[in-house]
Amino acid sequence: MEHLCVHTVCEFCGTRIDTNYILMGVDVECASCGKRTIPRVEAGTFYPVIQYEIKFSDFKRLLSDRDYSRSIAPLIRRWFGFELEAMGESARIMSGSGAEIDMLSLHRQIQADSAMQYTLYQAAMDLWR
Repeated sequence: MEHLCVHTVCEFCGTRIDTNYILMGVDVECASCGKRTIPRVEAGTFYPVIQYEIKFSDFKRLLSDRDYSRSIAPLIRRWFGFELEAMGESARIMSGSGAEIDMLSLHRQIQADSAMQYTLYQAAMDLWR
């Protein structure tokens, strides 16, 4: 599945960084200044028309917010057998064997599966309305 890019900039030096829409909110190393940055969308920038994609920053919010996670945890459990623990600003995802699951890897896996992506999008829209 091809994901669309958004024109973003380094929060430190302003260098343009094209960011995959679903990865917005992920920190990267700026090729120009070398600092770790969460690329920011410049004023006047338009987002691409998306289908059911969810940005990583929104995914983190769905998992970490206790009210939202009550709706999302059953999906994560059904799809992967993982347990979700919302902690306000962050979340822990644990496998059945007790290993911690990387949130970004899980996000990419969900976004790569059109059925999971759609289901997560619908759950998010129900929560955010």
